[in-house]
Amino acid sequence: MKNLDVYLYDDLVAQLTFTNSGLVELHYVSDTSPVLSVSLPNDGSKLKRMAIRNFFDNLLPDDEKIREEWAARFSQRRKISPKNPFALLEHMGHDAPGALVILPEGKTLDARRGELEYLAQGDIAARLSLISSHAGSVAKFADINSFNGRFSLSGAQPKIALTSFDNGVNFYSSSGLFPSTHILKPTGGMFRDSDLIEHLTHKTALFSSLNTTKTDFRDFNGQTCLVSNRYDRNFIEKEKAIRRLHQEDMCQAFGISSQKKYESDGGTSVKNILLLLKNRASEKDVFSFIEYQAFSWAVANTDGHAKNFSILHRKNGEIELAPLYDICSFLPYEPSKGSRDPVFGRAYYSPKLAMKIGERCMTEKIGENNWRKLAESTQLDPDKVLSHVVGVLDRLPEATIQAVKEAKTYSDSELLDVYEDKILSSVEKCRNSIFSNVSAAPAAHTSNCSIYSKPLTNPESIARGMGEKCAKQPDTHTRSN
Repeated sequence: MKNLDVYLYDDLVAQLTFTNSGLVELHYVSDTSPVLSVSLPNDGSKLKRMAIRNFFDNLLPDDEKIREEWAARFSQRRKISPKNPFALLEHMGHDAPGALVILPEGKTLDARRGELEYLAQGDIAARLSLISSHAGSVAKFADINSFNGRFSLSGAQPKIALTSFDNGVNFYSSSGLFPSTHILKPTGGMFRDSDLIEHLTHKTALFSSLNTTKTDFRDFNGQTCLVSNRYDRNFIEKEKAIRRLHQEDMCQAFGISSQKKYESDGGTSVKNILLLLKNRASEKDVFSFIEYQAFSWAVANTDGHAKNFSILHRKNGEIELAPLYDICSFLPYEPSKGSRDPVFGRAYYSPKLAMKIGERCMTEKIGENNWRKLAESTQLDPDKVLSHVVGVLDRLPEATIQAVKEAKTYSDSELLDVYEDKILSSVEKCRNSIFSNVSAAPAAHTSNCSIYSKPLTNPESIARGMGEKCAKQPDTHTRSN
């Protein structure tokens, strides 16, 4: 196995070396080299081999079939195992997530290398159709968890990466060291119109004032897809250049395998991520992540696992929470209660979140006490945590209605009304679970402060947690018929 050079922002910062027995080691080139990961500190300590392997393995797609295809393509000179992430990165490390470029030792980094091929509408449609049909051929109910809302089945989320210099008006297929800027995801597998629903979920989050990756819903010669701007890329208009941003997902930050991205599979938790953000990021990021979880709870974003939350590394060594990405409500696809799983025969009860909130992952079993438990386990003020949770719930109804209204200008999918009705109903259930200790919950989406018209455990402290932003707000959340 060849040694690999690891570049960050075009600077050589580390090298991967391999023993005769195939064991991997990571060496930073100097004690001032920026860290690649929270799990791979540059403090002179011996790095754990499993953390090294997991960090680099998480740069590759989860889909085993894609890895097998890549391995077969690159096995012309020597046999490559699809289970060896370093062998794959030797060939595919030039456009890794974030700001990393991974090349064989001694191969010079030249930002001008690489080519761009302009893609017409028909070219993009053909590529989308190809990967969409691949997803449909392999998607299946893999386990009971898929019945509760896992979208990340093998091949169920096909995607292609393209480059654009005009915010998605024109697209190019890039090669070599040219970074991609957009991810295109068609619908595929068992979830009809999943590209539309994912876009709708992003727009709902955006209209709920959450920091969210920009998405569009596009039609290329009859082939629809979600187009997502890569948050780990910046386009510099003046220079007409694309700048990579250093980032890592939570699997990488905690040094765990992508096979453990769900908490139920042994992965990390909301609690652990909050503790990381408390120790390394800003207070704003801590409560933004609380709001991400509140949103996921209300819309049943069942794929909110550790690979779908990330942090950005700044050049000064600080980290910050990345925008929301890869969010999709399961509610339009939710089976009726009591439906039987086609494989295991178990009855359906509720969507299941990828990570627990206060020891609960079934959305309908989460309530005020669970949020308080989460707060207490991370030494956060429970009332302040709840103030952010109910703030999201208060903004969601109007945001949902606005997102669906906009979507109806370019789509006539019957799932749009299903999405709206299901989200509004779910928000009401979430509100009722928060207000379960009072005789009647306040009416939904009547004002930004309506949630405080009935007392929680300590209404004064919760109101203080929200600050003065709720004072004398106009009625903006009433739904028109």
